[in-house]
Amino acid sequence: MFIKLLSSPSRSRLRVRAGPLALHLNGFADQLATQGCSRYFARLKLATVCDFGAWIEHKGLDVTALDGRCMEAFLQTRELRRSSRHGEAATGRQLLAYLRENGCIPPASPPPNDDSPLDRIMHTYERLLVNERGLSRTTIDCYLPVARAFVCERFGESPIELERLSGRDANQFVLGLADRLGTSRCKQAVTALRSFLRHLHQRGVK
Repeated sequence: MFIKLLSSPSRSRLRVRAGPLALHLNGFADQLATQGCSRYFARLKLATVCDFGAWIEHKGLDVTALDGRCMEAFLQTRELRRSSRHGEAATGRQLLAYLRENGCIPPASPPPNDDSPLDRIMHTYERLLVNERGLSRTTIDCYLPVARAFVCERFGESPIELERLSGRDANQFVLGLADRLGTSRCKQAVTALRSFLRHLHQRGVK
């Protein structure tokens, strides 16, 4: 499990801090690894999950009651206390998506029309996988997180300019995956990345 590679804070401390979310730490950490998250950012994300777990425990909330509004309320308290970390909103979205995928909380409400640039890129790619390539939902759900992680790692909080992506970016991302994933899962992620890059090439981006 990827969480075993995170030496600080220790796993036991993470579980204590996570409260009601402790049972989901291992699975969420493994998902971060699959998406190509580095150890450094994984530690930050897991620390945010632990703080969120402590917050919902203090509020007397059950995990099954979590939704976007709960996450927004938590993030607002962080901003007011000036204790927020970089990328906490993204971590919150990732956590809620993980909990939904595993049937821990109800499905999300339909997304608003004003999606982010990254969301629009992923929606376009998803439509290709569904309508033109006819891939299964299971395969699509494996491909999309890898593509999203690749774009996020390359551009971070900067504007997304897909035409600036290079072979070097792809190689660095794959090398990072190789350090964190087993051979089988790394091959799956590489296949997903190739699919996304082929999609960009067909769109004339690369």
